[in-house]
Amino acid sequence: MDAKQIPLPFAGTGEAVSPDALFAITNTGDGVGILGRTTSGTGLQGESESGTGVTGVSLSEVGVSGSSDTGTAVFGTSGSGPGVFGHSDTYYGVVGTSNTEYGVYGTSTENTGVAGLSRDHTGVAGTSISGIGVDGSSTSNIGVKGASFDNFGVAGSSYSGAGVRGTSDIGVGISGYSPSDTAIEGISDTGIGVYAQSESNIGLYASSGSTNGIYGVSARGIGIYGYSPSNIGVSGNSYSHFGVSGYSATSSGVYGSSSSGLGVFGQSETFHGVQGVSKTASGVAGFSDSEFGVYGSSISGVGVYGVTHTGIAGQFIGDVQIYGTLTKSAGGFKIDHPLDPENKYLNHSFIESSEMLNIYSGIAVLDDDGTAWVELPEWFEALNKDFRYQLTSIGMPSPQLYIAEEIARNRFRIAGGAPKQRVSWQVTGVRRDPYAERRRIPVEQEKATDEKGFYLDPAAYGQPKEKSLAKRLTYDTSPPG
Repeated sequence: MDAKQIPLPFAGTGEAVSPDALFAITNTGDGVGILGRTTSGTGLQGESESGTGVTGVSLSEVGVSGSSDTGTAVFGTSGSGPGVFGHSDTYYGVVGTSNTEYGVYGTSTENTGVAGLSRDHTGVAGTSISGIGVDGSSTSNIGVKGASFDNFGVAGSSYSGAGVRGTSDIGVGISGYSPSDTAIEGISDTGIGVYAQSESNIGLYASSGSTNGIYGVSARGIGIYGYSPSNIGVSGNSYSHFGVSGYSATSSGVYGSSSSGLGVFGQSETFHGVQGVSKTASGVAGFSDSEFGVYGSSISGVGVYGVTHTGIAGQFIGDVQIYGTLTKSAGGFKIDHPLDPENKYLNHSFIESSEMLNIYSGIAVLDDDGTAWVELPEWFEALNKDFRYQLTSIGMPSPQLYIAEEIARNRFRIAGGAPKQRVSWQVTGVRRDPYAERRRIPVEQEKATDEKGFYLDPAAYGQPKEKSLAKRLTYDTSPPG
């Protein structure tokens, strides 16, 4: 059939009762139903006072599809409603592809730039070879928002650029919410999975009812990276689970950097504020040029807690300072063996006591009258009390040796020996400084109610490992599912 010609320009007014159309064209072949082409203006435009300007419906494919070589594939603008809205029962609500520009670009003065809703698939999906898959900007509201009942709210993928990018001047750059799955997920082969930036507010905010708010996975790079020139790089808050959780197979689980604020800050009401898990590297690593590499603080619990099943719970390379009481089951020193330093270690145990004792010793040479004064440091009596003495003659028997005058004014006198005789002496004293007086070590101590029935070393008493107090205090550190 020959094509019918309509005189141009063409305009008309009429009334059609739904579901009939005022103007309808049907193509029984496989070509285009309606084609609008213009040199520099709009190819096809639909306007409505209160309804949808342009609606695309498809039973099995894309409802509305836009393609452009250099410009915007689909562009929507609205004064107060959605710029572009796509709805699909089983597939993408809106799909946009572009070789060099945005696949989908939406702007709104006071509402959502691009909104997508899907019952069982992706609400908004964008794919780009070298640019941004999905980009949304807002001056006062959400740049990109996606909602899904049982899948991703927003999914973006890119081979070399950002998968999803959201920017906002005063609002949230990217917001994700999911009742039962991941709120925001970003995957990238070589670049950033998710990148969010805000001038004065939250760059990236995610909320989840029952699982991870933000979950980042990287094959070779950083799962989650946060940077701030003057504030917190990454902040996580949870009421019953991890504030921030990072997992990496070969690199850092969580990495945070800040010029003047906190690199990583995590807060939780009942669980770990920050947890990092790594199979081959550090679970959590902290580095600082001039301040604390790792800092732990607790009001009434443990500031820093380390546990291991077969390794070492804590290892320090360098000097260690402890401003408080050190409690241990055993102790000693370990050095390279002086006679075979390349192949052996030499170990010695500490000297223990039920009292806070200090030990002092030396060699005294007696005067011609068989006596000698032993001078002690000027702080000796300020530090010690309840003195005990031992004297041993060197080179000859001397059964008459004795303490002629006890310690007074930081010295004591030995007598009863032979002239020029050498005497080995030892004095022990109980600490009396203010710190020691306030913190005497209890020799016998009742276990707390929740610790009774458990052992520091159950194997020593023939008990199973389930009776270990350390095992009871061990927290779940498995990576998130």
